[in-house]
Amino acid sequence: MMSTSALRPCLLVVSLIGLIGGGTCGFPRVKDTLEDACNDIRSLDSARTAATQMLAGPEDALPVLEIATERPLMKGGASNGNNHLMSEAMQTMDLSDARTKIKKHYQKRIQVKLSKIYRNVDHGLNKDAYEMFHMSMIEVWNSLAKLSLRPDAVADETSKEEQSEELDKIFSQFEAISNIIQTGHSMSSDLYYSKLYPVIFSLSDTLVAHLAFSARYKLINDDLLSQFLNNEDHWMITYHYFWGKFLKSDDLTSLNQGLALGLEGIPFTNDMQDYFKLLSPDTLMNLSRIDLAMRISRMGKYETDFNFNEVSSLAKEFVLITSPRSQALRFGIEINFSAFASKIASKLVELHENTGKIKLKTKIHNSKILIDTLNYLEKNMPNGSALELDHQPPSELQKIKRIIEAYEYFSGAMNSVYSKYVRIVQAEALKSFKKHGITDYNPNFSYLTQVDQQHVVKPSGNDHRDIGFSTIRRTKVILHELKQVKESDRRSLKQLQSDKKKVEEILGYAAWY
Repeated sequence: MMSTSALRPCLLVVSLIGLIGGGTCGFPRVKDTLEDACNDIRSLDSARTAATQMLAGPEDALPVLEIATERPLMKGGASNGNNHLMSEAMQTMDLSDARTKIKKHYQKRIQVKLSKIYRNVDHGLNKDAYEMFHMSMIEVWNSLAKLSLRPDAVADETSKEEQSEELDKIFSQFEAISNIIQTGHSMSSDLYYSKLYPVIFSLSDTLVAHLAFSARYKLINDDLLSQFLNNEDHWMITYHYFWGKFLKSDDLTSLNQGLALGLEGIPFTNDMQDYFKLLSPDTLMNLSRIDLAMRISRMGKYETDFNFNEVSSLAKEFVLITSPRSQALRFGIEINFSAFASKIASKLVELHENTGKIKLKTKIHNSKILIDTLNYLEKNMPNGSALELDHQPPSELQKIKRIIEAYEYFSGAMNSVYSKYVRIVQAEALKSFKKHGITDYNPNFSYLTQVDQQHVVKPSGNDHRDIGFSTIRRTKVILHELKQVKESDRRSLKQLQSDKKKVEEILGYAAWY
């Protein structure tokens, strides 16, 4: 049997070969992940959930100091709408070393996450791989100790070439561990997804936390880090992080996510804003593509007339026609897009004309995915050409228009709900600090949604016979409920906690069943 000392460099070589050749070694790439999603999205979702739960802990709380001292979080948010509360809180805050405290908070978070992965002894690896896993984790730990985990971590004055070598080294170390996990077991597919794949997600999340910290505190040159993050082989580490932290699989408010719209000013993400700024428009577009493929694959999870094979076929076709190789075709891209858009439009109308007992939440959820798919196709049509919905009679086009109007109304309403939620949560955090000295807060809902960005525009159709009327009616209820929630920075802590509970009920599942 090969000794662990001999096995370690061998596995590193195998991992690096995978990096060079674009094979399956190391972190999963976009192509591999989307193939898995089209065939078995449930297992992927389960692994992602397990990873999020494995890494979750008190360290995820956000520092209240950040509300008062960091960049404005949002238009009309705590930085503006809670000025009185902020002024009160700042009178009792020691702001002399606030930025240092915030920095140490996020530094400790990385340490705790890394420790959780290191101390995981129940992942089912064979003996040699188990030993190799922990030896490689020590290498990662030592590498990060020179950067984000260094107590006096400051902007690095080393050359760009040296930083590039260090960045490549750290990524190779993470990929080597991922490769050990993928090759060092003999378990079934089900056990692999439940025990080992979550470790890969956890590694990816921890790497993103390190890179975000490095971006924020200028430990790595911005241009260098931007090149790294916008490399197509590295897109999935960003998406893995978004998936675990923000993109809830069956949640309606998360459908307002802004992957294709820009991520500046997303609430509760001060630690990620410098990272977000380095993502190019092309990367954001590709992250949006990945997310849409995932969401299309999930439509079969709900009680609709979309069976698994039908959903899988839709997802595979979307992945195919939007793939880099299809985009490189010399002609016919607009034909592919328009033909698929016609299919999506027909499914959208079918979903709303279905007379079966489909829950409204399910109808809203799947309709929003289909509409977002149409928007993606239209936005990415070549040479500014327009989608042509083949063979759609005027009556069908009118139905599609009515449905889209209804969902724009719904999306605007949910944006208003979430915007108010953010302001209330931050007001509660400031009040809790002033009254009880509580220095951290932890929102129950966090989305990649720009707040106060969508206007609630009433649809032109308002007749109960209109195809989107059930969504319009539900939206009116949401807006009515939202008006009942008072908003003032002079409300008591008890009142704010009650306000938060009411808004969470609107955001959460209870309002939809």
